[in-house]
Amino acid sequence: MANKTERKHARYPKIRKEPWSVLEAAVFALAVVFALMITWNGVAAVVRSIQADIEAQQASDAESEPYYLTFIRGVWDAAVGNTDEDSEGSEAAPETEYDTTVDISAYANDTGYAGQLYQLKDEYDQVYTILAHYDEIPERLIRLALNNHETMDYVAQYVTLKDVTQTIDLSAEAKSETVPLLLQWDTRWGYETYGSGLVGYTGCGPTCIAMVALYLTGDTDWDPGAVAAWADSAGYYVEGSGTAWTLMSEGCEHFGIEATELTLSESIVAEHIAAGEPIICSVGPGDFTSDGHYIVLTGYEDGVFTLNDPNSRERSSQTWTWSQLSGQIKNLWAYTVQ
Repeated sequence: MANKTERKHARYPKIRKEPWSVLEAAVFALAVVFALMITWNGVAAVVRSIQADIEAQQASDAESEPYYLTFIRGVWDAAVGNTDEDSEGSEAAPETEYDTTVDISAYANDTGYAGQLYQLKDEYDQVYTILAHYDEIPERLIRLALNNHETMDYVAQYVTLKDVTQTIDLSAEAKSETVPLLLQWDTRWGYETYGSGLVGYTGCGPTCIAMVALYLTGDTDWDPGAVAAWADSAGYYVEGSGTAWTLMSEGCEHFGIEATELTLSESIVAEHIAAGEPIICSVGPGDFTSDGHYIVLTGYEDGVFTLNDPNSRERSSQTWTWSQLSGQIKNLWAYTVQ
């Protein structure tokens, strides 16, 4: 019986009772340190890789928005079902580059409009192109560039774009929750003929109608150039005066909107705006014009108005009090869908 017990236990290794030797302990310690080093280096490499990816993303987004906003926007778009197609047309058009190596020194001592433009060459690269084609650009456009520096691009591109038929897509603007700002001197329609000139400087009325109609009806066919062409053919342009008030009160119905003439009262104007009715104003000399002009009142809050000036992004970005506006308003109409 004892022999069987001894054979049974002999199949299993004996438990070591002696302490490790110094060499064995050193080898074990080195093995543990080596394993930890491998693990640490691996983790560090992963961390460095992630950090590099983040930094690369931050660098690529530096000119647009922070990387975390890009991520959040992506999650939101996926949640609400937005697609890349939904955002088409909302991106700003790339800025035109102008050749500043063109020799325009001949205009340095000019005492007319060309000389005035020359003085702006360090501030606006467009001046080089305008002066390079000075004899091909109508004087009215030259004066426009001098009086409204926001139109420099429009004037500089006159020679290359005036005869080009451009594709106009206002679908992004039609989705705006507020009245979209359209500019009469937009290069997409600003070179179209209207009355005695071009939409870029005579088309404030049609441009205001286009903004209101686009906002209320969502119809993208009536861009400012198309509205101007119809208004011109229908006799709503008055030589020497510009767009007739009757385009605002009657002709507007051609575009699916109906006008209500208002009295000059802050409370009445505010009431119609609160009801979602944009208001077109005919204004006289003052902040917006030296003769006559049309603007659109788009909002009212805390005693100030927001508006769209078809001739200025800058003025459209400001807020205006009733005391600032009322003395300049000659007539005004509120609009609803027909």
